[in-house]
Amino acid sequence: MSVEVERKFVCRSDTETRLKQLGAQFVGERSFQDRYFDTGKFTLTLSDTWLRCRGACWELKCPVRAREGEEEEEGRERGGGQRKIKLCTRYREITELSQIVDRVRQVVLRERSGEGEREKEKEIEKEGGKEGEHSCKTEAEFEGQRERREEREKEGEREGQWERETDSAWLGEFALVQFASFTTVRRSYSLPGGVRADLDLVDFGFAVGELEVLVENPEQIPAAAEKIEELVEKLGLSEACKNRVPGKMDAYLKQFHPEHYGRLLSAHKLHP
Repeated sequence: MSVEVERKFVCRSDTETRLKQLGAQFVGERSFQDRYFDTGKFTLTLSDTWLRCRGACWELKCPVRAREGEEEEEGRERGGGQRKIKLCTRYREITELSQIVDRVRQVVLRERSGEGEREKEKEIEKEGGKEGEHSCKTEAEFEGQRERREEREKEGEREGQWERETDSAWLGEFALVQFASFTTVRRSYSLPGGVRADLDLVDFGFAVGELEVLVENPEQIPAAAEKIEELVEKLGLSEACKNRVPGKMDAYLKQFHPEHYGRLLSAHKLHP
């Protein structure tokens, strides 16, 4: 199971032109709707675990640290390499419904039993790391993985009602309710070195870009972050992206659910 190393950036009027000058190939444009779910106490998102239904497809994004023992506290002094990693998000994406249900059950039950948040995250990441062991993919295989994921999501959109493909009755078992829903128009580019650039425009008036590199294990995260940093500099975005750029969920919650947004800020799961 691959790790998505991603970094948001501020789109400018010349961003697409600069991407093409760097050898980017236009992949295409598509539209998709995301619905996000959590408990009333924000159990999943406060564990930095994000459950969504895109089209007719369930997806769960779980956090991954760059290395064992990596510190996450805000305000700590960091070297250049650590700063580059900190500016990126790192998640494993689970798409098999049975695995999603099992992982959600783990997080919810740990919360109910009173275990600490750090222990929850360590266990999730430990299991995710085992899933990704002993595998080495080429750039072409990663690109194929992206294409299969997108085709699966497009098929879900063509099916129409997202309930048709999955039995959503399990949501009630964990008291999960929808807390966010928005539609994104995405223009995608593929760059040399396995980097993907997505330019997103969301239906509530927010626009953001994202650079993504897929890796097989946490030890490869620093190299991926370095690759993304180099591209940020070539795009002339270093000054605009010297701090972490808010993503779609940050903007959505800040605008529509300020209490939820405030809780996540306090827990350092989102950043102002």
